[in-house]
Amino acid sequence: MALPVVVRAQFEYAANKGEITIMRYTGSGGAVTIPVKINGLPVTIIGSSATGLAGIVSSAFYGCVALTNITIPSNVTDIGSFAFGGCFNLTNATIPNSVTSIGNDAFSDCESLHHIAIPNSVTNIGSGAFEGCFELADIVIPSGVTSMGDAPFSFCTSLKTITVNAQNLFYSSVDGVLFDKSQTKIIQCPGGITGSYIIPSSVTSIGNGAFECCGLTNVLIPSSVTSIGSNAFDACHLISVTIPSSVTNIGMGSFYWCMSLTSVTIPNSVSGLGASSFSGCTSLTNIVIPTNVGNIGCNAFQGCYGLTTATIPRSVTNIESDAFGNCSNLTSIYFQGNPPTLNPDSLFGVNVGGNVFYHDHMATVYYLPNTRGWESTFGGLPTALKSPVSAK
Repeated sequence: MALPVVVRAQFEYAANKGEITIMRYTGSGGAVTIPVKINGLPVTIIGSSATGLAGIVSSAFYGCVALTNITIPSNVTDIGSFAFGGCFNLTNATIPNSVTSIGNDAFSDCESLHHIAIPNSVTNIGSGAFEGCFELADIVIPSGVTSMGDAPFSFCTSLKTITVNAQNLFYSSVDGVLFDKSQTKIIQCPGGITGSYIIPSSVTSIGNGAFECCGLTNVLIPSSVTSIGSNAFDACHLISVTIPSSVTNIGMGSFYWCMSLTSVTIPNSVSGLGASSFSGCTSLTNIVIPTNVGNIGCNAFQGCYGLTTATIPRSVTNIESDAFGNCSNLTSIYFQGNPPTLNPDSLFGVNVGGNVFYHDHMATVYYLPNTRGWESTFGGLPTALKSPVSAK
């Protein structure tokens, strides 16, 4: 039964079951703003051929919490970044075969979106395109996709399977995990997978955000892996992890907020710890920095409330701001060399190097007798001489 069409300003629209469908655009052109609501009812459907839209611009419907369904017209080719971001109640979105690009965070934080069909026309899926879609259970990557940004499905905690069309020349999936075609890089492990996972020996790099908010408690990293990307295991449920000696650098936020992580083995091959690399790992009680690390990044162990001891090797020459801040149970920090530089926080243009141990009121800095340059305090903490045996 045909719905009565009403004209309002630049649009003809129809109301049905408390929702608005825009039937036709009647304005003079130029920049067109599609209203979130008309007469107090949410606009949920843009009718086929309703406008001359070629794309949905960035943040066009961002934060439209009343939006529950959206049908994108068949002439749209591009869905901009954050176009539907934060539409918490969006349960269904229909993407036509005309769309070739889904931008960064286009559907991020669409918490109620339980299914999305990506059409064969899509060639690009942006970083975090579906991040935080908690209800999304499965996803199929069509054959035409040639590029994908970092962690397109991170924080999708119900997602258990990512399937890639076998005809795709750039990407593949094994046991529901998303890889590049050669399977040398992990792009995304579905957040709904639990238990243990063995990374294939073909993998040389773990992509940015690849295991973000994953339900896995144990991941075996093979010796083929040389690179762990930023936020690779961010908010993962890992209990313990052994990093192989093939890895030379731990990226920014790699194990950020892994609150269940009780132990981590870092090999001597690692030369640097990125910013916030273990920040918020509240179950860690002890950390031994490997002997080739030269720099400990800002916030590297910030908020590790359970940490009681830390051992810093001679190789460390620089510790950045707040690296051990808010480690409120930290009692002993053992330095095996001369005092390193405490880096100022350039964000505020002032030297706040003391913030390396911000709020660590219980801690004492211990140093060895064969080292030089130590004074009565270091980074705002008291210092004390310790024998080499005790400092191990």
